[in-house]
Amino acid sequence: MVELLKAVLAPYGITHIEAQIADFNALVPSLLSKRIDVIGAGMFIRPSRCGSIAFSDPVSRIGGSLLVKKGNPMRLHSLADVTRQPAVKIGTQPGVDQQQEVVQSGVSPDQIVLFSKDTEALAGLQAGRVDAIYFPALEVNGLLATSADAGLEHAQPFDQPVGSDGKPIYHYQAFGLRKEDTDLLEAVNGSIATLLASGKLLGILGAFGYTQNDTPAAGVRAVEICSGRQAG
Repeated sequence: MVELLKAVLAPYGITHIEAQIADFNALVPSLLSKRIDVIGAGMFIRPSRCGSIAFSDPVSRIGGSLLVKKGNPMRLHSLADVTRQPAVKIGTQPGVDQQQEVVQSGVSPDQIVLFSKDTEALAGLQAGRVDAIYFPALEVNGLLATSADAGLEHAQPFDQPVGSDGKPIYHYQAFGLRKEDTDLLEAVNGSIATLLASGKLLGILGAFGYTQNDTPAAGVRAVEICSGRQAG
């Protein structure tokens, strides 16, 4: 997301980006208090967040993924499989969309273990505190690559949870901005549209494991996602 943000802002002469590291739950408050100007962490567009901040048009489309021990001993291929096995413990991070999906899938609260960071959830899985951890697929890819732990694997195949419309749930990453910064939002959206149409957006993100399936369809707008309409 940082490399993409650089490419988005470069046409406007913005070549220096100062990074501020914050806990996930502190990102929106930091933006609103003007400690930062853009949430560049690839936050998911959620209608519940759209009331507080503005989102750029999406730059990616991401599904969820379960990370399990090698051989998938609990035979977990969906969140429904977790629900059907009361002894199974699943880990994720508080405040992220995956926590909400786990709850909405009917997983009992006493099966859910929350970790403050994804790396702590990874350590919890390795230590046997949980039987699986649930994060966006690309985040799971990163955890696997960083840990280089041959004793872990993606739960494959994996059935995405479905929404109230019966369609698989995907999330759209975008940059978060203050609502009053309309000129900046317009500029960012213009750059995203250009990068998406030229293929440069995928070229940038492809270096980090993204594929064509992880990019939004042309014309998918943040306003549609904020309204709760499922986009393609």
